[in-house]
Amino acid sequence: MAATVDGKITAGLLEHFKTFTLPSGMTHGANVAEPGINYTPVAGVAYVSLEVHHNTPTPVGISMEDDPIRRGFLRANVCWPNGKGIVKATDLASQIADHFGRGSKISFDGTTIWIIEEPELAGDIQGTSHFSIPVTVRWQVFP
Repeated sequence: MAATVDGKITAGLLEHFKTFTLPSGMTHGANVAEPGINYTPVAGVAYVSLEVHHNTPTPVGISMEDDPIRRGFLRANVCWPNGKGIVKATDLASQIADHFGRGSKISFDGTTIWIIEEPELAGDIQGTSHFSIPVTVRWQVFP
């Protein structure tokens, strides 16, 4: 269990992703690479790689005692095997974006995480065995 607000944000975002229904044949245990957990991609097998980024907190006022507004983003990289086409990968990326739609409120362990913008899909990035479509989900936590 997380002891800090930042830890709760990370845990809350990862837990919310676990409520996402993956396509048939994919599971959270076998096809999702979470930060800090060993994962070895398998050629020919699709997976989603998750990253949680925390940006610089913004003070609310001049008090040094008040909690700041915290901002950052979750990146879900949809990694699809080369040669399997881009349409299904794009569909999965879009479904992940919908799961974290603008205005979503994620409550976790006393912390509320707001999705403040519509998630964005980036163009595909070519790798040696997979290509990836990054989905960026911007979040914000108010004191």
